[in-house]
Amino acid sequence: MTSYFATEVVAAFAASAITFKNSNPTYSSLLLTHAQQLFEFVKNHHRHYSDSVPDVKTFYESRDEQDELLWAALWLLRATSNTSYYGGYVDAYSGTGWIRSGVVTPDELIAYAKSQVEYILGANPKGMSFMVGYGLD
Repeated sequence: MTSYFATEVVAAFAASAITFKNSNPTYSSLLLTHAQQLFEFVKNHHRHYSDSVPDVKTFYESRDEQDELLWAALWLLRATSNTSYYGGYVDAYSGTGWIRSGVVTPDELIAYAKSQVEYILGANPKGMSFMVGYGLD
């Protein structure tokens, strides 16, 4: 299992745990337990997507899994309010251009998310939408 896939499962389980928290607390707890277990596993067993599917290396070569771990950690933080999931992953992005100081304000996150959506919808060097059914292309 790749880190990419495993962290997406962690995020999906954590998000689902939030969804079912009130309507089915037992199921929510089970999802959260498995999300936490898988997160601990993937932190110690890294495997890049491009190593598992070598043909993608010409299009997308994974170099690290910090962004995937950050995604999973943020969903676990949201599901548990346990700030220990936050530690280290945001710091890994210091200086990358979108998290400069390791401290991110809600306004910065909103602005970043908006810029990413605008890029997908056509505010990019090719001026084309990557969303099927949106735009002229």
